[in-house]
Amino acid sequence: MIDVGTKSATFVRSFIRGVAGLSWSRTAPDRLALAVPLPNNAGYQPSILDLTTNTLSNAPSGLFAKWSPDDSHLVYISSTNSGVGPIYTVTLSTGAKVNLAANGIEPEWRRNP
Repeated sequence: MIDVGTKSATFVRSFIRGVAGLSWSRTAPDRLALAVPLPNNAGYQPSILDLTTNTLSNAPSGLFAKWSPDDSHLVYISSTNSGVGPIYTVTLSTGAKVNLAANGIEPEWRRNP
C-alpha cells in the first residue's frame, strides 16, 4: 500500500496467486473488497481485507464488488454456471441481497453531489 501524500510504502499482505477486483472502502476503517483465487484454479472467493487488523474474511458477495458511498452495502456480479452475470447488492450488516439486473459487468455506485 502506498501513501501518495508521503510517498511511503507499507507491506500489507502477500497472496500466492494474486487477486482480482480491488475496491477500497470510502470510510474508516480502511477495508478492501477483493477476490482471492481458490485452490486448483476453481474460481475466486470474494473477500474483505481489513487493513487495520490485516484480517481477511469471506465477503457475502461476488466478483467485482464495489462499496456503497457509506460502505454499508456492496454491489457485485454473482457468477453463475450459465455464464450470465446478474448484478446484486448486499447489505453487509444483515447479508440481505437484492437482484438489480439479470446480466452485467463491473457495476459501480453513482455518487450524488
